[in-house]
Amino acid sequence: MPSPAQASQAKNQGSRLAILRQPILWLTLLYLAFELGFSARLLDVSSGTVSPEMLKDVERIGRSLSGLALALALLPLLLNRADLSWRAKLGSALLLTALCVSGMFWFQSWLVREFTEELDARDRRNAVFLSLAAVALSNGEMRVARLDLGPEGSGSPSAKAFVAAFPALALTKPDLEQDALSVMRQLLRRRITEACEPGAPGCFGTAADFHDMVWLPLYLRVVESYARYSDGAQAYHAARRSIPERQEAAWREYLASRKIRQGSAAERSAIDLAVRNRVEQEADRAAQSIMRDSFGADLPLNLVRFEDFFRHPTIQARMHALLPQPFQALAVSLPMLPAVADENEVQSRVFEPLLQPLIEAQMEPLLAPLADYEDEGRLGERGREAAERVIVPPVALGFSLAGGLGHLFKLGFLLLLIIFPRRQDKPAWHSGLPRAALMGSGVALLVIVTLAQPNSVVESPAYPVLHRYATERFTAAGATTIEWIIRMQAYAYPCNEAIRRHLLFDISYGYQPA
Repeated sequence: MPSPAQASQAKNQGSRLAILRQPILWLTLLYLAFELGFSARLLDVSSGTVSPEMLKDVERIGRSLSGLALALALLPLLLNRADLSWRAKLGSALLLTALCVSGMFWFQSWLVREFTEELDARDRRNAVFLSLAAVALSNGEMRVARLDLGPEGSGSPSAKAFVAAFPALALTKPDLEQDALSVMRQLLRRRITEACEPGAPGCFGTAADFHDMVWLPLYLRVVESYARYSDGAQAYHAARRSIPERQEAAWREYLASRKIRQGSAAERSAIDLAVRNRVEQEADRAAQSIMRDSFGADLPLNLVRFEDFFRHPTIQARMHALLPQPFQALAVSLPMLPAVADENEVQSRVFEPLLQPLIEAQMEPLLAPLADYEDEGRLGERGREAAERVIVPPVALGFSLAGGLGHLFKLGFLLLLIIFPRRQDKPAWHSGLPRAALMGSGVALLVIVTLAQPNSVVESPAYPVLHRYATERFTAAGATTIEWIIRMQAYAYPCNEAIRRHLLFDISYGYQPA
C-alpha cells in the first residue's frame, strides 16, 4: 500500500492535471485558433479591395466570434454549478451562447451605427474618397507623404493595419476635400492611362499608346479613304472637262451621218445639250457608285482639301463609329475630330478632350453637393457604406484583438492551475490571485512592450499629424488604441496567419483576395 505521503502526492498530481480534462480549456483553445486565424484574415480584408457585401459577410463572422468569446467567458459560471445535471448544463450553455452571439451582434451594430451617425454629409462625402484612397494605398497606387511603410511596403502587417485605419485617421484632416479632388484626379488618370494594359476594357493607355494604337490607324484609314475619294472626284471632274471635246466629236459624227457640211444652230444646241446631260449623268453615277461603295453615302465632289474631307459629317460619323471603346462612347464630347497626326497635337486636341470627361464622370461623387449625401439624398446609401468602411475595420480589429488577448489570458489562467492548483482547505482566491497576477502582468507587459518597440509606420513624420486628427475625432484613447493595433499587428499577424494557413487548413472566412 502507498504511504500517506505518496497518496497525498498522487492526489495533488491529479488535482494539478485535472484542468486538462475540463471542456472549457479545449473550447477556449478551439475558439482561440479560429479567432486568431480570423484576425489575420480580417486584416487582409480591411486593407484590401472588397465589396460592401463581402465586408458585411466577414463582419458577421467577426461578430459571431465575439459573441462566442463572451459566451466562453461566462460558461465557467454555469459549468461549475454542482446543482445542475449535464443535460441542464448543456441546454443552458446553448441558450447562453445564443444570447451572447445575438447580444454581441446588437452591441457592435449599435456601436458602428453610433459612430456612423456622428458623421455628417461632409464626412460621408470625404469617406467616399478615403475608402478609395485606402484601396490605392493597399495596392501601391498612392502613398502618404513622409510615411514610411517599411521594407515590405504595403504588404507588411503594420502597413496593412495602417491602411485599414487610414480612413478613420484622416477623416478630420482640415484640407481633406481640396486634397481629395487633386489626389483622385491624379489617381484616376494613372489608373486609366498608365496602370493598365492598353486595349483592355476601360483602359486608355498613355497618350503615346493612344496615338500609336488608336488614332494613327484610324487616321491612316481616312487617308486611304481620301485617296479613293480623290480618284472618284478626279474622274468626275475629268469627265466634265471632256464635255466640249465630246460635244465637238458628236457634232462631227452628226454632220457625217447627215452628209452635210453645216447644220443649224438649233441642231448644234440640241446635240451639245444631249452630250452634256449624258456625260454628267454617267460621271455622277460612276462617282456616287464609288462614294457609296467606299463610304456608304453620297459625298459632295468638291472636297478638294484633305481637311475639308476629314471634317465632313459622313467621315466624322465613320470615325466615331470606328473608335474602340471607351473612346467611342466618350467621343460625343468631341463631335468634330480634328485632322491632326502629330503626337503632341493628338494629345492636346484629341486624347485630353476624350480623357477629361471620363475622369470628371468618375469624380462626380466627390463633386456632388452635400445635400446628395444626406440620408434621403441621391448618394445617401453610398455615403453610409463609405462611412461604415471607415468605421468598421478599426472597430472589428479592436474587438478581434481584444477577444484574442482576453482568451489568451484566460487560457494561461487555466493552465496555471498546474502550478497553482486549487486546494480544498483554501479559498478560491488563494489559487486564483497569483494566477491572475501573473497573467495580468504578462498581458500588461505585452501591451507595454508592443508600444515601446520601434515601428516605421507610427514613427514616420506623417503619423503624429494623423494621430492628432484621430484624437480630435475619437478621443485620445481611441487614437492610442488605433496606434496599438498598428504596432501589435507586426507581431500578431505572422502568428495568426500561420495558424489560419496551417492549423485551420487555409480557411478563407468568406474572403477571396482579388
